[in-house]
Amino acid sequence: MADVTVECDLSDRQLSHLPGEVLRSTDIEALNLENNQISSLPDNIVHLLNVEELVLRSNKFEQFPSQVLHLYKLVELDIGRNEIGSIPPEIYHLRHLERIYADDCGLMKFPFGTGTEPQQMKNDSPALKTLHTLALQGNPSLNFTFGALTPVNLTRLDVSRTSLRSVPLQMFKLGHLEELYLSQNALQELPHSVGSLKRLKILWVDENKIRDLPPSLGEIENLRELNAHGNRLRTLPSEMRTCKRVEKLNLSDNNISVVPNVIVRMTRMKVFTLGNNKIRDFHRNATNLRKLEYIDFGSNSLASVPNEVCQLRSLRCLILQNNFLEKLPADITKLENLRVLDLSRNRLSELSPQMDCLTQLRELRLGQNGLIELPEWIGSLKQLRELTLDDNKLLELPDSIVELDSLTRLQAANNDIRVLPPNFERRLQKLRELCLDGNPHFQPSDSASPKSRSMTRTKMGASGNKADHATSSQKDAKDKIDERHWLWIGHISRDHDAVSRYSDTPLGSTNDENTTRKKKKRVFKRKVEAKLKSTSREARRHLNTAARLKKDRDDELAGIIPTNAENTRDNLSKAFTYLAENFESKEWKHFGINQLNLSLSVIEAISQDAPNDETKQKYRMMKLWRSRNGKYATYRTLVRRLRDAGLDQLADGVMGKQSHVDTH
Repeated sequence: MADVTVECDLSDRQLSHLPGEVLRSTDIEALNLENNQISSLPDNIVHLLNVEELVLRSNKFEQFPSQVLHLYKLVELDIGRNEIGSIPPEIYHLRHLERIYADDCGLMKFPFGTGTEPQQMKNDSPALKTLHTLALQGNPSLNFTFGALTPVNLTRLDVSRTSLRSVPLQMFKLGHLEELYLSQNALQELPHSVGSLKRLKILWVDENKIRDLPPSLGEIENLRELNAHGNRLRTLPSEMRTCKRVEKLNLSDNNISVVPNVIVRMTRMKVFTLGNNKIRDFHRNATNLRKLEYIDFGSNSLASVPNEVCQLRSLRCLILQNNFLEKLPADITKLENLRVLDLSRNRLSELSPQMDCLTQLRELRLGQNGLIELPEWIGSLKQLRELTLDDNKLLELPDSIVELDSLTRLQAANNDIRVLPPNFERRLQKLRELCLDGNPHFQPSDSASPKSRSMTRTKMGASGNKADHATSSQKDAKDKIDERHWLWIGHISRDHDAVSRYSDTPLGSTNDENTTRKKKKRVFKRKVEAKLKSTSREARRHLNTAARLKKDRDDELAGIIPTNAENTRDNLSKAFTYLAENFESKEWKHFGINQLNLSLSVIEAISQDAPNDETKQKYRMMKLWRSRNGKYATYRTLVRRLRDAGLDQLADGVMGKQSHVDTH
C-alpha cells in the first residue's frame, strides 16, 4: 500500500495565528498557510517534527521566521510574497531541504556566502548539496554575490525581475543547472560563459535588451526550450545549428526580418513563435520540421502563406493574423490536423474552397478582413467550436452554418447582417455566446420563436439603433415575455436582486412553491414593463447599448458614443481632423496599413500628393478609408481600430471630440 501524505490546508482563512489544534497534530507532513494574515510563528511549531512541506506564501511576515530552522525534515519551503528582507545562512542546516521559493520577498541578500567562510561552516551546511530549486524572482534589490555557500547542485534557478544588468559569471559555474530564468531584467548581453551550462534544457531571457545571443549557445546540445521574446534580436547565431533537441523556440517581438537558417536543423521543434517581427517569407527548407505543431507568424509582413508551411502535416495551430494576406494557397488542404487557424486582420476578400478539407478545425478567426460572403462549405467544418467574423462586409450568414453542431461561440460584429438562417437556434444547441453588435439593420426572423427572439437580445447584443426596432422591442416587452427575455430586461433595469431570486428556481420544488413563484414572476414582469413604458425611447436605447457593450468587453465605449452619430459624415470629418493634427509622424502610416487595410503603395501615393504637408496626408488617408468602406466607416469601428493599435489616448480624444460636438 502506498504511503499517504497527511496534509493540513489552512489557506485563505484570514488567520492571524496558527490554531492550537494544528500544533497538537504531530503527524502533519504538509502544512499550507498561504494567503492569511500571519506575521509570526509560535515557538512550539517545532513540535511538528514530520513537516516536509511548509507554505507561508502571501502572509504578513516582516522577517524570516527562525522557528522554520528547527523543522529538520523540511523538504520544501515557500515563503514568497512576504517582506522578509533576507534569509539566514542557517537555512542550509536543514539537511533534507530541496526547494526554496522566495519570490517577491523584498530580499536584499541571499546567503550565497562571500568565499571567506570557515570550512566548518560549509561542513555544517548539508543543504548546500541537497538544494536543487531556488526561486528568487521579483526581488529587484537583491545583491547577487555567489560565494562559498552557493548550492552547487542547483538544477532550477529563477532570478527574473531582479533588475539584473549583467549576469554574474559565478552563476555559470552551476554545472547541474537544467532550468535558468533571466526574464524581465535589463540585460544587454549574455556572457560567453553560458555555454558552460552543458546540462541546461530551458533558458528564458525574454523581455531584456539583448541584441545578439552568444555563439556559445551552440555548445548547449541538451537545450529543449529557448524563450528570447521581447528583445532586439536580428537573428540567431549560426553555431546554434548543433542545438538539434530544441522543442520550443520563442523569438516574438524582436527585429528579425529573415527566418534564421539554424531552425531547419531543429527537427524536434514543436512550437515556433515569431510574431511581431518583420518576416516576409518562411525558410525554404522548413519542411524538415515535421514535428512542428504550433506556428505564430502574426504581425509580420507576409503577403502570402508560404508553401513550406502547407507541407507541415503535424501542424495543429497556425497564427497568421495582422499580415497582408489576400488569398490562401491551394496546398492548405494538406494541413489535415489543423485545429486553430487565425487569419484575422488581413486582406482576404474571399475564402479558398479548398478550406473545406480542414475538417479538424476547432477555431477559425476571420475578423477584420474584407469578406463579402461566407461560403456554404463552412457547414462542412463539423468540429468547429469558435468562429470569429467581426469587422467584415457580410450581408448574411450561409444557411449551412446551422450544420456546425459543435459551435459554442460565434462573433459577427460590425457587419451588415440582417437576418439569421432558418432554424438557427434550434439547430445550434451548443451555442453559448453570439455577438451581432454593430449590425445596424439586423432584425430577428419573423418566423423565430419567442425564445429565439429573446436569445438574439441576450446573446447577440442586437443593435436596436433604428426606431422601428425600438418599437418592436417595446411590443415584445408588452406581449408575452418568456423567462430568458424578462431576465434580460431585469438586468438592464439594474434589479439584480429580483433577477437572482427567480433565475435559480429549484428543480424539486412543490406545486404550491411553484405557484407562488409564478405569481411573483408575473408581478415582477409587470414592474419591468411599467419601467420600460415610462422610459423614453432614446434613454432605453442607450441603456441597451451600455449593457451590450459591457457583455462584449467594450466598457470603455458604453455611454460615451451616441448611437445616432455613428454614420454622421460631418462629425466623422471632425474626428479625422483631430487625428490628422494629433497622429505622430511614425505611427499614422503604420495605423493605415495594419488597421485600415491600406496598402503601402497607397500610403506612399498619398505622401507624394502632399509631400510638404503631413497633416493633409493624414486627413486624406482617413477620407480614403471612409470612401472605401462607406457605411462601415463608423465611429465605433474607428475607435476600436485605434484601441487595437494601442492608441488609447487618440481613441479617448476622438470620443471626447464627439462628446464636445454633441453638446453644442
